[in-house]
Amino acid sequence: MHYKLALSQNTSRNGQSGHWPRSTRRAVMAETAAEIQPLPPDLRFLCPADVSAPIQADWPCAHGGCYIASMQQPSYDISRVIRAVEFAAKKHRMQRRKDSDASPYINHPIALMHVLCIDGGIRDPKILAAAALHDTIEDTETTPSELVAEFGADVADLVVEMTDDKSLPKVERKRLQIERARHMTRDGALVKLADKICNLRDIAASPPENWSLERRIEYFDWAKAVVDGLPRVNSRLLKMFEEAYAKRPTGTN
Repeated sequence: MHYKLALSQNTSRNGQSGHWPRSTRRAVMAETAAEIQPLPPDLRFLCPADVSAPIQADWPCAHGGCYIASMQQPSYDISRVIRAVEFAAKKHRMQRRKDSDASPYINHPIALMHVLCIDGGIRDPKILAAAALHDTIEDTETTPSELVAEFGADVADLVVEMTDDKSLPKVERKRLQIERARHMTRDGALVKLADKICNLRDIAASPPENWSLERRIEYFDWAKAVVDGLPRVNSRLLKMFEEAYAKRPTGTN
């Protein structure tokens, strides 16, 4: 997307200049003024209606003319992400992490979102919402149908993809994560990768008090086996995982 900021004047379609009052300065988004097209729905705040002809001088969006040319407008539904964080906070409100500080569980989903969005450059609200919700089915009373109703089938499917079957023995659940890693969707692989990054960081910085050195080493190696099987989806996140894995405990710590 390209932005052209009209500060004191705007060149209309016929090439004439018209001055805009300071109170009506607008950000005219355009790659070129050669082709006028209707405004997409999320940009109609610029004008009172769809535009397929030069804007009249008495329209409130301009004094002279403004128009939109061919461009791409990515969709970003921030409300979906915020609702997902709120939902997860409510569902996990009585839960604590296993670290020595017994930190609030919601810290973990938020950490995943940070890794994906801030570090990995992932802006897709579906992926960020699924990261916030990724443990709700597995660790709370949340059902897939509840997530479908609240956030849509696409988010619910991603959360289901991240969910282990807790009716199975733990050893079997861990085996299945390794086996299924290579079959994960791109979006699921991103969330899974962020999850493993955050877990390794947490175990290295503040391991559960009742975890032996052997168990911590075992977790690091298992997490690497899962990540090694994932589709290669984001080089920055893969590098971050390697950095986290580099802090694998040894026989002396």
